Amino acid sequence: MTRRAQPQHRRSRESTPEKLMRRTMLQTSVIGGVVTLLAAVIARYPAPAQSPTPASTASPDASAIHVSEIFQGLASKNPEITLNSLELLGIIMDKEQDPAIRQRILLRVAFFVRSHAPVPVGGTYQYCSEESGRLISSEVLAGMQLIGFRRSEDLGVHLDLSGSNLAYIKLPNLRLDNISFDGALLCRAIMTRATFTNSNFDHATLRYSITTGAVGLSATNLKTVATLCGAELPLSLRADPDLRRLEATDPEPHLSCNVQD
Repeated sequence: MTRRAQPQHRRSRESTPEKLMRRTMLQTSVIGGVVTLLAAVIARYPAPAQSPTPASTASPDASAIHVSEIFQGLASKNPEITLNSLELLGIIMDKEQDPAIRQRILLRVAFFVRSHAPVPVGGTYQYCSEESGRLISSEVLAGMQLIGFRRSEDLGVHLDLSGSNLAYIKLPNLRLDNISFDGALLCRAIMTRATFTNSNFDHATLRYSITTGAVGLSATNLKTVATLCGAELPLSLRADPDLRRLEATDPEPHLSCNVQD
């Protein structure tokens, strides 16, 4: 029997918002009013080639309503809907001129990350012992990327990620300034060349994390972490005696750590 060749999919030339709307339309069981919402976002934030009308001509009240409706997607149990919602919020963050709306988005996304990735109960050494890594959810990663790519003028918004499980996450070159990582699990997180100005890490676990080339870290804000066991720190911090002690010890017993030279 001759096997029928499968048709090849043509690469879409649609803009990002239109791709999101098309994908969402396929999810008929959860669509509800989402198509209308996505169409509204496309109309307010069109691609430059599609319309010369500036986004600022749209009603601020209408924008706030759209954001509120997109927030509902963050509560969806369907990961695709959640990711679509985060992508739409990213589009708004990139184009929205109202700082109050951008601040509202940042605070809501931080809450989303904190509530969707809690630190596991009990000891975390075993959880952090797998060098090959654990899979972090795409939704949490997308939320952290939205936060990390925020504008310079939004870095003054303090975000609470305390108690978040960000183990094994990869966040290089991102703006992680003015964030509370208190009690967070950041073991084996890769945060090379990220910026951490005014961020704090009280009782955070940075076991085997990598922050080489990072800016804004200091011996002062790292002395209160739970452990730096096996961590790779920026070169300027490696000689600090208090941090060396945190690198060489761990709160969980019977564990030896490799200290950087």
